[in-house]
Amino acid sequence: MEQFRQIGEVVGSLKALMVFQNNILNQRQCCLLVDMLTSGYKTIAQQMKHNLRFEERNTKWKIIEHPLKELLRVFKEGETYIKQCLETKDWWAKAIVLYQNADCVEFHIHNLLTFFPIVIEAIEMAGQISDYDQEEMQKKKFIYSIKYQKDMKDPRIFQSIFGEQYLVSQDFCNRLDSVWEEDRWFLLKKIKDKKSSGCLTSKRDRRLADVLLKYLNCSEALRDDVLLPSATLVNSKDYQVRRRLGNGSQYKEIQWLGESFALRHFYVDVETLVPDISKEVVLSHPNILHILCAFTDEKKKECHLVMELMNRDLSSYIKEISGQKTHSLYPSSSS
Repeated sequence: MEQFRQIGEVVGSLKALMVFQNNILNQRQCCLLVDMLTSGYKTIAQQMKHNLRFEERNTKWKIIEHPLKELLRVFKEGETYIKQCLETKDWWAKAIVLYQNADCVEFHIHNLLTFFPIVIEAIEMAGQISDYDQEEMQKKKFIYSIKYQKDMKDPRIFQSIFGEQYLVSQDFCNRLDSVWEEDRWFLLKKIKDKKSSGCLTSKRDRRLADVLLKYLNCSEALRDDVLLPSATLVNSKDYQVRRRLGNGSQYKEIQWLGESFALRHFYVDVETLVPDISKEVVLSHPNILHILCAFTDEKKKECHLVMELMNRDLSSYIKEISGQKTHSLYPSSSS
């Protein structure tokens, strides 16, 4: 019950945050995430109301405690993501961090769809234990077994019957397929509007607009054209190297646009690496460290790759998790 109450608190917090959704650059992705989390909470509430007896919460609800705890973590991670998207920071820094970011769909919504069915099934099992009427129990078993019948392997049949309950309704699926591209399109439009309105008064803003327009307009045929002159980065007034990262000399933490980034700086024959770097720039997945921008100087034979700054590495993550006796090494399939 405590985990369910906390999930309700997160949903309330999300509703309050989304009052300011017009300040979110990836607004369509965030709206979809919040809608799915809210719908998930309502579904769980409905399932608990129909299957469980409140007076048995300290005895027969034990089976749902761990699934709800894992789902609570997914809800809190989603809340943190929305808060980060709402943070007040340089508009261009937001755009650079989010233009290629797919964490909302590929990580947060993926985790929700992974853990949600486990909670539904745990509630159904608890409901069977809770029922004293054998005839009623058999009816529930038969109803629950329908979703495991052979016909349900057809996604269309499953969606038509259980789509709403499992957060895979046609509406959610359609939005899942389109929100990332829609957010990129709206960001592209905003930048074009900024350029055409003449509000880009500084040289820095005009350069950054050109950088993002180049990336957002990037197609297969133009991938080799996504590398930018190093001067765009290193000559910026707000560019500053803060410290080296790790034992090598290639990786550094930099301050740029009021935000901290990781920078890989190395010397190489740039021309030979252009195809590989260009491919990496357009990659987007939660398990890949994003290259947000790539800058080169062919005369000096040097390359600057701007990436997200990680708070910790895999080694420290494993040490932290393995040190907690009550947790497995990888608490979720998405880790």
